Amino acid sequence: SNTSVATVSSSGVVTAVANGTTTITCKTNSGAKTATATITVNIPVVPTGVTLNNTSATLTSKGQTVQLSATVAPSTATDKSVTWTSSNTAVATVSSIGVVTAVANGTTTITCKTNSGAKTATATITVSIPSVNENDMQIIVDSVKASKGNTVKVNISLKNNPGIIGLMFKVGFGTNLTLMDIEYSSQYTEGGMISESLNNPVMLCWESVDGSKSDGLFATLTFRINDDAVYGSYEEINVTFNPDDIYDSDTINVPTTVINGGVSVTSYMAGDINGDGKVNLKDVTRLKQYLLGWKVTVVDQALDVNGDGKVNLKDVTRLKQYLLGWNVSIH
Repeated sequence: SNTSVATVSSSGVVTAVANGTTTITCKTNSGAKTATATITVNIPVVPTGVTLNNTSATLTSKGQTVQLSATVAPSTATDKSVTWTSSNTAVATVSSIGVVTAVANGTTTITCKTNSGAKTATATITVSIPSVNENDMQIIVDSVKASKGNTVKVNISLKNNPGIIGLMFKVGFGTNLTLMDIEYSSQYTEGGMISESLNNPVMLCWESVDGSKSDGLFATLTFRINDDAVYGSYEEINVTFNPDDIYDSDTINVPTTVINGGVSVTSYMAGDINGDGKVNLKDVTRLKQYLLGWKVTVVDQALDVNGDGKVNLKDVTRLKQYLLGWNVSIH
């Protein structure tokens, strides 16, 4: 009934032509008796190519991430699934959804390969982490993920604190970030002050005659990711300071190294497993259900909570720790 879908020979051989449905009719030459067969043609559309949103990126801190996304052509391809691999996992790893995580200095090639048609695209990832003097006090800025239009908390922590009574530094941040709030940790609330406004850069200042040797969380900054932020981009958050502004009880400067961080702009909210725009106990429940094989709706990109490239019970633990206020990152 439709030769543009399939043809039939005089001996009854049906040959597919194009996708669609047709009816093949067999009619007796004597008596005009008929029988029919419905033929459906479903020819898979094989990918002809694949492209990435980024073909190169430089990561400057361990654990920093960048989101790679693939566009498979043509848009009508039957199977658009892809597989991600890293040529050097000692430099950077890549998850099953294209999240690249820095491990150590070097260069690696991330390859995206279509599961149908074996088409490939690559991105060169360079990891360049500044050297750190392990004897120095360290100011560490978290690297986190968030989607545009949402808010995210970024922790600034101290490590190897030998005992300080004064600490002042500037925090600069990417143009697609808006600083909403700054909150000092309980150890540094007394004596903590900030700039008169939350403009970029913002100044944090802490001073106490009693001093502090506390490592761990110093302050938490809350940012909003602007609506025009580019998916897959990385908004840096950098700390700078005058050496005279970090000192001990003898007013001697304390050698200090900064490990900067930032916000990776993703298409999802880190920790939002159920996709309701919030991160709470409901997401822990939904992640458990997913791991137990329940047929539930999840945000695939948010499943790997701890960013190790796997989805397992460790992700449940990490999400619980985050919700309980532990100084941990989620991805």
